[in-house]
Amino acid sequence: MAQLVGRLGYPAVFNPCDPDGSYSFDLSLREHVIVAHAMVVLAYEEPGENVQNERLNGQAQAQIPSSWLQINGIPEEGAWELHYVTKPLCSYPIIPVK
Repeated sequence: MAQLVGRLGYPAVFNPCDPDGSYSFDLSLREHVIVAHAMVVLAYEEPGENVQNERLNGQAQAQIPSSWLQINGIPEEGAWELHYVTKPLCSYPIIPVK
């Protein structure tokens, strides 16, 4: 996966429909900030505690700052690490049956 990210870039390989996994973002890289912002939006929109083991510059974080909902609110440098977990059936659309 790291080779693919290196060749195509984070935004090209990130799948917001299947975001589960561990991430390590270098916030000095614009493409990492783009995907980090998408993760923040997903975390706020999806129910439950989706972000686990979150660390900013090696320091544990209690939660994502709401200022990060705006892409310009994300720090311009640093390292953000996290593990994202989607709750069961959360990533699947609910289709009403008639």
